[in-house]
Amino acid sequence: FGQAASAAEPPDPDHFTAQGIVLMDAKTGEILYQKNETQPFYPARITKIMTAILALESERLEEEAVVSKQARYVDGNRIYLGEGEKKPLLDLVYGMMLNSGNDAAVAIAEHLGGSVERFAAMMNEKALQLGARQTHFVNPHGLPDEEHVTTPLDMAHIARYALQNDLFREIVSTKTMPWQGEEWQSTLINTNEMLWRYEGMTGIKTGYTRAAGQTYVGSAQKGETELIVVLLKAESRPRLWMEAAALLDYGFDRFETVKVLQKGQLIRHKKDGQDDIFQVEEDVYLTLEK
Repeated sequence: FGQAASAAEPPDPDHFTAQGIVLMDAKTGEILYQKNETQPFYPARITKIMTAILALESERLEEEAVVSKQARYVDGNRIYLGEGEKKPLLDLVYGMMLNSGNDAAVAIAEHLGGSVERFAAMMNEKALQLGARQTHFVNPHGLPDEEHVTTPLDMAHIARYALQNDLFREIVSTKTMPWQGEEWQSTLINTNEMLWRYEGMTGIKTGYTRAAGQTYVGSAQKGETELIVVLLKAESRPRLWMEAAALLDYGFDRFETVKVLQKGQLIRHKKDGQDDIFQVEEDVYLTLEK
C-alpha cells in the first residue's frame, strides 16, 4: 500500500479485502476511486449515520426520549439504557455514534417516528432526497435484514450531506465522553480508531455484523481538501484501518480541492450578443490532480 500511495498511482482493487469501495472529495462530490460502487451490501452500524441526520435535523434535541422495552432489549451493541429511563435526544445521538448503541438508535427512532417501522420510512424518504436511490433501510441501527441494504456510492453521498452539519461533525470527531445512565456509568469511547491512527481524521462511523463484514465510513481533511472513504464487507478490523489509510493517502497524494469561485463574486456571461452578470451564491470548488 505504501508504494502505491507514494507513487500516487491508483491502488490495485485486488489488494483490498473490502468488496465495495468509494473515495470521494467531500466538497465537490468527485469520485476519486471506486470498486463495486453501485453493488448492494449490508451496511451494519454505519446505518446510524442516517439515524443521526434525522435526529439532528428534527429540532427536538432537548426533548427527553423514554426508553421502551424494545429499545432496552435490542440485540447487539448497547449503552445499557434502562427501561423507562429518560434521556435527551442529543445524549442518545452521542451514545449511538460513539459507542454504537443499538438501544439508543431504537429510542431515537421511537421518539421521532412513533415506531421503528415509521422511522425507517423517514430514513428511506431522506435517502431518496439525497440521491441514495439504491439504499433501503428497515431499522435505525443496521442489524441484519435481507431488505436492509445500501451501496458504497450511496453511503458516500449520505456522509457528504451529513458533514455539512456542524453538530454532526462535532459528534463524530469526539473521541471520548463521560456517560451517566441509570444502569450504566462509564466513558463512551469512539469505535472509530482512525481518530487516533490517522492525522487529519474528522469522523465518521464503523460497523460490523457477521453478514455485513467490517464496514466503515471515514472522513479526513488536509488543508482545503477533505475526503470521504467508504469500505463495505472488509475482511477484518485491522485490514479495515489499513485499507482506509491507503485510500486516503492515495487521495491526498494525488488530488487537491481548489476554490475557483468565491461566494458573492460577480460573473459576466455573454451569449448570443447578450451580456449578463450573475452573483455566485456559494463557494465553488474543483477537484484537480496535483
